[in-house]
Amino acid sequence: MVVTLSETLEKEVSSAAKAHGYASEKSFVEDALKHRILLLKKDTFLAGARTVREALKGKGLSEGDVLEDFEMKQHHG
Repeated sequence: MVVTLSETLEKEVSSAAKAHGYASEKSFVEDALKHRILLLKKDTFLAGARTVREALKGKGLSEGDVLEDFEMKQHHG
């Protein structure tokens, strides 16, 4: 994959890579993209958790109810 950056962003990448001790601009960009992808995955997970929480709340269940049920089933098979 080839990505073309604006001149301004290219300068920022170069400056940030040097300032933070990256061996190359490429390694900085790869690290930044990995970090951004991780944040997007976290956002997706949290959105799913909110959906589940709202569904449970709609059924009159709290997170505590679910945890109690889980613990009871773990201890009593």
